[in-house]
Amino acid sequence: MLKCCSSCCCPSNSSKVVPFGNVATQEDVANWSLCFATLMNSKVGRYHFKRFLTKERADEYLSFWEEVEELKKTVNQTEIENKIMFIYETYIQSHTHHEISISGAERIKINNALKAEEFIASIFNNVQLEIYRVMEKDIYIRFCKSPEYQGLLH
Repeated sequence: MLKCCSSCCCPSNSSKVVPFGNVATQEDVANWSLCFATLMNSKVGRYHFKRFLTKERADEYLSFWEEVEELKKTVNQTEIENKIMFIYETYIQSHTHHEISISGAERIKINNALKAEEFIASIFNNVQLEIYRVMEKDIYIRFCKSPEYQGLLH
């Protein structure tokens, strides 16, 4: 089992560090390369994937996906509105530091919904699916071949 050291930054074990005591078995780690959904359903797997994405300068994709997952769990309407605006201002709005690449049609749909004050938790679902597919079809494949992931297998 992979376990986190107390500092989460041991240079000698950096490829096997996991956050805050979460663990993954070698079988879990091996299964991450078999199915993207398996990786995404694992907090430890997402942690390692995010570390890889950070090196690739693409961590905003996973951050956006996770923010939308949290939005879907929100029930209070004021919190929904606040989260929608945070996600929009962080990832969707043009020229933000963490802007994600999405289709123009989806950007227009979101902008129109916000102008009409349609604050529904599913506002980003199509974009989240777009981002999921980009990660699955491109970045995930590079992650599975990366020295970082390969180091976790040993």
